[in-house]
Amino acid sequence: MTGRCLSLSHLTFYVTNAKQAAVNWCMQYGFKPFRFRGLETGHRQQCGHAVSNNEIVLVFVSPYDCTDDSMNAYLIRHGNSVKDIGMYLISL
Repeated sequence: MTGRCLSLSHLTFYVTNAKQAAVNWCMQYGFKPFRFRGLETGHRQQCGHAVSNNEIVLVFVSPYDCTDDSMNAYLIRHGNSVKDIGMYLISL
């Protein structure tokens, strides 16, 4: 299957501190807080902070504790890095 990328939906980063990463992007690059997922919204395993700047959405996700083996293994191996790229595609 071939296709063409129309645009990016979002980038998801696995990081050790999602809140700090989101604040940093807001302070350094002019992004604005967009969405939050965490203890207050009923999510007990991970927290997520999304920031946006016009059409660009960045999502920072971090584990709450060391029992989330898959995310911690990823962070140990790769460090803070992009985990997922969401794209809008059109088939040709």
